[in-house]
Amino acid sequence: SLNSDAGAITILANDSVELAVASSVSGNITVTATTGSVSDVLASEAANLLGNVITIAASTGIGAAGDIETDAAVLVLTTATGGIDVHDLGAVQLGDGSGGITTTSSGDISLLVDGAVTTGNTIETQGGNGNIAINGTSTITTSHQVTANGSGDVSIVATGLLTANANVATTSGDITLRGGGVTQGAASQINAGSGTILIDGDTGPIALSGGLTSTGSGVVVTVRDTNSLALPNITATSGTAVIGVGNDITGAVTQTAGTSISADTLN
Repeated sequence: SLNSDAGAITILANDSVELAVASSVSGNITVTATTGSVSDVLASEAANLLGNVITIAASTGIGAAGDIETDAAVLVLTTATGGIDVHDLGAVQLGDGSGGITTTSSGDISLLVDGAVTTGNTIETQGGNGNIAINGTSTITTSHQVTANGSGDVSIVATGLLTANANVATTSGDITLRGGGVTQGAASQINAGSGTILIDGDTGPIALSGGLTSTGSGVVVTVRDTNSLALPNITATSGTAVIGVGNDITGAVTQTAGTSISADTLN
């Protein structure tokens, strides 16, 4: 193990990095696997990396054989292939001014956070059909774009309130936003391309002010399970928009001022 009270820790390998424990109480940690992967060799689910800003850069995957455990204030993660699988043990900001959470050629992004989630930069699968899954045990607030390439799906699930203040997009995959209430800022556009959109309030309030767009056919937009609902612009001109499933909207339904619904079928 590597330990520091306040100093930075840098781990650099020409090939791969196998992590046990590196801890810096208030310093930053940088791990680079120039041509290989970064993996976890601990048998337990304890933190492999504990620090302030934790930056991991790899070529062939981060946690591809089993998730990397971190305890960070900020995570910056990049790999070309192999995907990203990271479990952070507390509240965390995803990305900062130096970079975001990115796969550049192929691979999925899977993030599990035991606390509140905010963003400091974009979250993207830039090649292939990589999926993005962000799961948090508290609130999630996205202030930067989340984009899955190709047919990649985007799933953002919070136990608490989910707030989307930036765009969420895929070319032809499915987008799921679920939280203990869901709020969308006016500048946010949820665009599934030819895929589908599901907004699920998990019995909490849903207040949407931006837009939901799909060019697909069949049921392409579903908004459900809420105790109050404010609808945004909805564009589903070749498909069906479903507002409520069964009787799972238990409160008032309103239309956000200045917005409209354009759908082939509205249920």
